[in-house]
Formats: sequence, structure tokens, C-alpha cells
Amino acid sequence: MITAAIEYAKTAAAALGVGGVLFSAYATAGLPIPASQEFVEAKVGAVVDRINESDVVMGKKIDVLSATTLELQRKSIVQQRARLRYEFGANTALATKADAVRRVALERRAAEISDELAELDRDDVDLRARIDKLRQP
Repeated sequence: MITAAIEYAKTAAAALGVGGVLFSAYATAGLPIPASQEFVEAKVGAVVDRINESDVVMGKKIDVLSATTLELQRKSIVQQRARLRYEFGANTALATKADAVRRVALERRAAEISDELAELDRDDVDLRARIDKLRQP
């Protein structure tokens, strides 16, 4: 009886050895290995978490880029306002020396400049609000 049990144990060990070799060959061939439901759910959860973290990081980068773009637009507005103020000052200096027809044209241009400056001020306020909104955590 003991010899039969020993023979049975040898056969089982040989079968396990052959099974291990076959499984190793199967795995090294790159064929899919069956997994439990919990294992798959854990892997999917890890991937979803990584994607969510990446989305948050990417969203912050996009917000910083958007804020930088808006700041560049503000700088452009500042330069336009400076140019218009310079033109307004030059037109005012010319208006005192100009004849009546030219004075009317300069006054019209001065009114246009005032309108453009008011519009640029509104745009600047809007850009500041948008930049502040993007800078908030």
C-alpha cells in the first residue's frame, strides 16, 4: 500500500512537472493567460486611475497655456492702447495748427480713437477676468 501511494505521488509529481513545462511554453509563446475577475478589474481600475490623473495634469497644462495666451493678448492690447494714445496726442497737437477741414478730420479720428480705446479697455477687463478664472486652483 505504501508503495502504491509512493508510485501515485511520483506519477502526480511527473504530471505536475509536465504541466508546468507546458504552461511555461504557453506563456513564453505570448499566448494569453487566463486571469480571475478581480485581477482584471484591478488592472482596469489602475488604468482608469492613471488616465484620470493624466487628464487632470493635462487639464492644468492646458489652463496654463490658455492663461499665457490670454496674457499675450493683453500685452497686445496694452501696445495698441499706447499706439492709439500716441496718435491721439499727435492729432491733438496737429489740430491746433490745422485748417478747418483738417481739424474736422482730426476730430473724427480722435472720436474713433476714443471709441477704440474704450473697446480695448472692455477687452482688457474681460481678459483679466478670464485669466483670473484660469489661475484659480
